[in-house]
Amino acid sequence: MSDKKVIKNSKVLLAIKKLLSESGVEYKMFEHEPVWTSEEASKIRGTPFDSGAKALVLYVDDVPSLFVLPGSLKADFNKIKKLFMAENVRLATPVEVEDLTGLVIGSIPPFGSVMGLHSYFDSKLLEHEVVAFNIGAHTASVIMKPESLMVIEKPKILDFSI
Repeated sequence: MSDKKVIKNSKVLLAIKKLLSESGVEYKMFEHEPVWTSEEASKIRGTPFDSGAKALVLYVDDVPSLFVLPGSLKADFNKIKKLFMAENVRLATPVEVEDLTGLVIGSIPPFGSVMGLHSYFDSKLLEHEVVAFNIGAHTASVIMKPESLMVIEKPKILDFSI
């Protein structure tokens, strides 16, 4: 038995479901076994690892924000420092993530707006035919065109991955 906390339902999940249903964009939503990593998610969704939209809560100096990038890439903290003229960039701790979002790591969706966070998407997300991501639960995912995700979330597009 795993000691990981499984999020199956959340206020964020309900808000995103409502947002998607009202958006008018095409998407596919489905439920699956719990997943915590981009690798696990791509296997269970049957989607390429690259097409997963990995959402990270980062602190840029003292400001928490959501950074979303392809699952196979990493956030380059030095690039982010330069883009924001910041002194410090760091991952939020698991406790900070839960305090900020009401969720735990592995269930963070690419919708910072729903969680009161600014959203920054890496430009490489737009290179994919579709993106796949969880929506505030370890057991629920969505697949859609990246352009549709951009229309709904309206993030700032930057180049911060390696």
